Amino acid sequence: MRDYWVIQPWFLYTRKDSLSKMNTILVREFNGTISSGIQCFKTLKHLVPVRDGYENIIYIIGTSSVVYKMEDEKTGKLYAVKIFVDGIDRAEKYGIIKDELQCLDCPYLLPIQYFEDEFLIEDESSVSSFGSKIVSYPVILMEWIEGVPIATFLQEAVDNFFMLEMIAYRFGQFVAWITLQPFSHGNIKANNIIVREDGSFVLIDYDCFYAPDMEKAGKECNKKSSDDFSLLAILISLKAISICPGLILENKCKDYILFEEKDFRDILNTKLVKILFPSLSKELNQLLGALFVLNSGIDLCQLPILALQLRKPLHEMTYSYDMETDDDVDFDNAWIDDCSDNQRVYYSADKSRLLMGSCERLTNYSVKEGTKIICNMAFYRYGNGRNLKNLQLPTSVICIGEEAFRECRNLTSVKIPDGVYKISAFAFRDCNKLESITLPTKLKRIEEYTFSRCKSLNFIRIPNGVTSIGAYAFESCGNLETIELPDTIICIGENAFEDCYSIKEIRIPKGSMIKFALLLPELITFFVES
Repeated sequence: MRDYWVIQPWFLYTRKDSLSKMNTILVREFNGTISSGIQCFKTLKHLVPVRDGYENIIYIIGTSSVVYKMEDEKTGKLYAVKIFVDGIDRAEKYGIIKDELQCLDCPYLLPIQYFEDEFLIEDESSVSSFGSKIVSYPVILMEWIEGVPIATFLQEAVDNFFMLEMIAYRFGQFVAWITLQPFSHGNIKANNIIVREDGSFVLIDYDCFYAPDMEKAGKECNKKSSDDFSLLAILISLKAISICPGLILENKCKDYILFEEKDFRDILNTKLVKILFPSLSKELNQLLGALFVLNSGIDLCQLPILALQLRKPLHEMTYSYDMETDDDVDFDNAWIDDCSDNQRVYYSADKSRLLMGSCERLTNYSVKEGTKIICNMAFYRYGNGRNLKNLQLPTSVICIGEEAFRECRNLTSVKIPDGVYKISAFAFRDCNKLESITLPTKLKRIEEYTFSRCKSLNFIRIPNGVTSIGAYAFESCGNLETIELPDTIICIGENAFEDCYSIKEIRIPKGSMIKFALLLPELITFFVES
């Protein structure tokens, strides 16, 4: 068996050690039978396994089942075929679930078909003179969803505020809808939310589904309200991330994105809730208020629908500029700015992107007006910015790429234009003589290591609107004495100010002491409310 199974596109990679509760020998037999082309289905004979680029069948394993990506040979339609191996009788339960789902016309849940004794395989352990015993397993058939888990979606959309706001808005619409239904999913977690390419999403895994008919049939099942906390926890997480994308970068995605099961025991006293409330966002406060009410014992369905719905984003604002400058970029066709002493700076043909400076002797440089992107490693590659002392950036610049000015060791000051919305990781790392930097008002996030080891930096004012500071962002800024933080900060990554041993004062807004004490407990003695 391979160490990893490539699952495209729902479940990116599943490690072999997740098989701890599965009969690995049985799964190996399943794979061999399905891969060999032997007819092993009683009814679903028209389905064939889909293979990856290495001709391996695509599948995912769980604690009680294995799911295969299958294709209808005639129509080309893709299906997920889930084979249960734990021997539990699910026929009546899934009959009820099937009936409930097939009556729905909604984008969030998919109809299913349940087949008892559908997957047939020889039991190699029971071979006798009469032949091998045929063992059957139940199967669920549903549409294969082309998409990614919501955690992957959030990480990929971290710079797209519109998509982050839209997924929060859509989930709010879903919460308002499902609280009015007589059924519940029963196991709403991040891994069970698959986001399609267009940003819509669907729920998978209906093993814990609740329908009223289950109680009538005397079946053990969840309650209608079993999803209440998970629904609201995920909605709060999505809204918070739409305000502060750094939350998904600085926190490992949990079962409920920013929350986990143990948080539900005393959710009002979790660190995240204390940091978020009160929020500058009226909608986030509204959701947190709903959480407080839910915590008092009231069911979600008893709350006003408007308390769970978010405002729809008005328009899309995205930037899709290319900040990559790989070694194979065709610099021969680039526009070249010839400077003194045979020094050159390369731009894209349309002059919108500064690709690279070949200018190790250059001490002063003004980036050309009209430039929008300072590309990755622009003045770091080959040490080309090592002697740069003075830098002028035009108002047209909106993005500064990773390591763009890293190790520009003689750079003393930089004023970043207000139009810049993104300064990438490591952008000014090891700028040893950088004494002052003016950050733009459009900036929302300071990336990891952005200003680390800027040893001459004495003062930094984080502009209002910045919501997160990445890990090690100002690490080893040994001369840093004064820091000003705005009330908009929600997330500060690990060791953001590590080895800043000259700190004398951290100015924070009045009334924010509790929040910043949670964010920077090791620096609380330096806090000054102003």
